[in-house]
Amino acid sequence: IMGAHAVAVAHRNNVGFGNNVVEGDDGSRGGWVYDADSYVLNNRYYGMLVGHYSGDQYVDSAPMWHMELVNNEDYGVPDRYQWYHERGDGEFEGQRSIMTNSDMALVRNLEDYMTVDEDGNEGEVTCIFKDESKL
Repeated sequence: IMGAHAVAVAHRNNVGFGNNVVEGDDGSRGGWVYDADSYVLNNRYYGMLVGHYSGDQYVDSAPMWHMELVNNEDYGVPDRYQWYHERGDGEFEGQRSIMTNSDMALVRNLEDYMTVDEDGNEGEVTCIFKDESKL
């Protein structure tokens, strides 16, 4: 279900994707995007993938995403590669959004960049999300 990120929270013990902290001291829940307690069905998910209209280019205004391996040894599910974006300013400073390869494949061709790492974990992508000189 594309866009379910806007109304749901990923729990690592269920799907292997998600942030390390599921519930904060203030009761907030970490998940796919920021401020999980006030999720609403909107186009925020798509804006995070392609950016917001900026002249003739959407993708260059998207946030920078990085790949990481999530160690799920304590959860009994396989380790997973996921993409993350960490906010550095404003109301959501320090909070992390996550996306999966299937999300990124909507806006990037990952076909020639998918690998299996030395430990047998599938899903590592060897290309960057976008040219960092455009940040």
